[in-house]
Amino acid sequence: MNVADKISTVVVICLLTAGAATAGPVRIISDQLDYICKLEVMDASGVVSREDIRTHKGVRRGWETAGTDKLCFRRPKYADDCDSKWSSWSCCESTNRLEVECSIH
Repeated sequence: MNVADKISTVVVICLLTAGAATAGPVRIISDQLDYICKLEVMDASGVVSREDIRTHKGVRRGWETAGTDKLCFRRPKYADDCDSKWSSWSCCESTNRLEVECSIH
């Protein structure tokens, strides 16, 4: 590897690292549904394990949570039926220093 290739590699690594460092706050808010029987939320900015998932029960309109970089959430398919299948995970991600807000749908 010549000097120019080494410099290019260092520049790419710095750009990737800088992008991660500039992520901003993320908020998830329940503003569309009156009631969600349970909601799972996880910080997905790094390696995720089952222990990283937080379960919230009896979520009402106006509820919110915040984190940095990337938050993901899912709820039962029918918001008021805790026994219905889970929806797919939805994620809210900030790629710059601006705050990002996502609604639970």
